[in-house]
Amino acid sequence: MKTEERITKAPEQAKTGEGHEPKSAHWASPPVAMIVVALLIKVLVLKELGDDPLLQPVGGLDGEAYVTLGRQIASGDLLAGGQTFFLAPLYAYFLGLVFATTGGSLQAARILQIILGAVAVGLVTHTASRASNSSLVGWMAGLLTLLTGVFSFNEVLILQSSLDPFLMAVAMFVLASAASATTMTSGLAAGAALGLLALNRPNTLLVAPVVALAFVMTRRLRPGVVFLLGFILAIAPATLRNAAVSKDFVLISSHGGLNLYIGNNAHADGSYKAVPGITPQIEGQTRDARALADKAMGRSLRQSEVSAYFMNLAWSFWRDDPKAALRLFARKLGLTLNSVDLSLNQSFTYYQKVESRVLRALVVGPLVLVPLGILGLVAAFLRFGAPAAPLLVLGPAYALSVALFFVSSRYRMPLLIPLAFLSAVGIDWAVTAFLERRWRSVALSLALASGGLAIALHNFGLDDGSSEEEIANIEFLVDNRRNDEARARMVAAQTRARDVDALRLRIGRAFLHQGEVGPATALLSQVEGSLIKEERLAIAEYFLVAGDPFSATRFFEAAMKTGQARTASLLARYGEALSLSGNGAGAVAALRESLALAPERPRVLLNLAVTLANMGRFDEAKVEVLAVLKFEPGNEKARGLLKALESAAPPPPPGVTR
Repeated sequence: MKTEERITKAPEQAKTGEGHEPKSAHWASPPVAMIVVALLIKVLVLKELGDDPLLQPVGGLDGEAYVTLGRQIASGDLLAGGQTFFLAPLYAYFLGLVFATTGGSLQAARILQIILGAVAVGLVTHTASRASNSSLVGWMAGLLTLLTGVFSFNEVLILQSSLDPFLMAVAMFVLASAASATTMTSGLAAGAALGLLALNRPNTLLVAPVVALAFVMTRRLRPGVVFLLGFILAIAPATLRNAAVSKDFVLISSHGGLNLYIGNNAHADGSYKAVPGITPQIEGQTRDARALADKAMGRSLRQSEVSAYFMNLAWSFWRDDPKAALRLFARKLGLTLNSVDLSLNQSFTYYQKVESRVLRALVVGPLVLVPLGILGLVAAFLRFGAPAAPLLVLGPAYALSVALFFVSSRYRMPLLIPLAFLSAVGIDWAVTAFLERRWRSVALSLALASGGLAIALHNFGLDDGSSEEEIANIEFLVDNRRNDEARARMVAAQTRARDVDALRLRIGRAFLHQGEVGPATALLSQVEGSLIKEERLAIAEYFLVAGDPFSATRFFEAAMKTGQARTASLLARYGEALSLSGNGAGAVAALRESLALAPERPRVLLNLAVTLANMGRFDEAKVEVLAVLKFEPGNEKARGLLKALESAAPPPPPGVTR
């Protein structure tokens, strides 16, 4: 069949469900092959990163909260406690099932996740083949999905994002069937599949009405209604469970209002920013959000009311300054389609560039999928026509649902699945147009792809989190006494760091906390202005012991200028540093001030005597030596100095007493 014939017949085929690779089994080969290759690659990523200490579900973040809920469910508490779900619940039940059957194995969860991820690659391949009636498009879509590294990265994490590629691929696969069929079963299945995604990504609640509307707008009212019914039935268990345990109406989870406010306020920039007064951890968010809302409303609120409180704050921002709100929404939509990795807890960019050779080879991401996906969206509507609308609106609707809240890489990640399918359609359409010399179509392809590329490349001035991730990794090495590894990593890290002074400060402090003053001083000395007084004192002591009194003096003085109390012990050490650096007058003043605070200290008296003698002030030195011998008659250094002073000859400069 020629290309133009395929384009012409595709809409009719979509209506009848016919014409999808009529020689039957040809479509099956690409998905199976893709699944096998994908699984091998994902196993390699798991081998590289599965044991990484900073990718473990600890530290009060989402992963730890999900593990806690999963273990609770595995132990027999199928309702997972007596509170309304704050987190999306599907992943907790996934972990609960894995834990119940494997004795609580996190590794088993990771293995199952990468298997599902590999199946997702096969599903995208099959969906693209069937929807386009082209095995070549299927191969391309599968390959793009396979090479999208952020999928394989998230699939080795203990996070709900590990299921997102599979859930979106299932939804797209079933929706493709429902778009070309009118049976009750296909509509219910499509709705249920999208409902499962919503149980993992509650922003999908906003996608379902758009897909249903696409059915209705293409004169398929009944399939649209059935689709919505399937969606409602899928999320109903979470809604009923919330009502049963807390007598509160929450569709899936109660953090939607807080997330809406984070992305819609006068200080928002489109990414995650902690709300003042709310701890940026799951337990803290649950507790502190309620406390803030309760205080503001003057009564104890139900969880749905807490969410509604923050939702009202967000809507107030839109109502009071609609222009700013629209600009912010446009920015968030741009961030959703941008190539920057807006990390949340873990930075994919860091692990791809530094920690994983396999991820370095998985080069596809928004920079590829957004330009080609925008091209493919237009090409798919031109090629498949209105009957494919429910499938084709899936990606745009999901992008809008992310942009309404705030943007992070893992929140937008499901969007990359339909973009991989659309990208393959776009490539096929553009290449065919070029080969057939349809220059208007070629020009349109270039314009669409160029526009998408401009969005993907635009510099929004946000950080990809890789520097923070690298600092955290080196801090972990220092905290675990792996100092040689930490120092080796610092060499390369300083060439990559977004803020090299922040890197030196953090790692220097980590060394200092472990008592490794030498490595700490080497780093902290380069960021003097950012140190607190205690850090300056520690560095001063290090330099004094190491034989660099000039540097020691500088750090002692800096500590005192930033509020360090002039204690007797500090002034004694400061005086020693001044004396050794040749500042006799300053040393005498500091040592006398120290003795005024604590007089009976032979070591300080002797250091004062030595300093005075080195200045040629022998009579004053003799007085101080006699005071030393009064406390310590057997002090050999004092006796030797006294003998030299009594001979009226200047004593050799022995230095201060160590």
